[in-house]
Amino acid sequence: GPGVTDNGNGTDYDFDPAAAGVGAHTITYTYTDGNGCTAFDTDDVEVFALPTVTFAALADLCIDAGVQATLGGATPAGGIYSGPGVTDNGNGTDYDFDPAAAGVGAHTITYTYTDGNGCTAFDTDDVEVFALPTVTFAALADLCIDAGVQATLGGATPAGGIYSGP
Repeated sequence: GPGVTDNGNGTDYDFDPAAAGVGAHTITYTYTDGNGCTAFDTDDVEVFALPTVTFAALADLCIDAGVQATLGGATPAGGIYSGPGVTDNGNGTDYDFDPAAAGVGAHTITYTYTDGNGCTAFDTDDVEVFALPTVTFAALADLCIDAGVQATLGGATPAGGIYSGP
């Protein structure tokens, strides 16, 4: 039948569902005895398609963004989310992502779904967690209230930041 191959030893055969394709297939076993009499038996096997799974991870973010709660959107609903920093909420529809737990770098989040036929498929997407920039600043020395305006604060790195405070 479709998808059946002979291993070449006369006793073993393989069935490849990918080669057979989706649908119902009849597999036939034929035997001829020493007298030349032939008989056969058949059985049907159904090959199911894998479910179509789609998933898009959240946007890239900084490590201090905090836990991103109740994210979801994968289809079909009912699967499981996994990956570094991911907590599947167990309801089949959403997950939380903690960038601090995942750490700096690109991380793959996976959504895995198993359909009613027991066929499993998954989709993945990456989220990148960025490190915080290293910022340095030398504060002013302590001053008396009548010291006047201390102009042109500077020397902080990297350049381009904003000074603030009372």
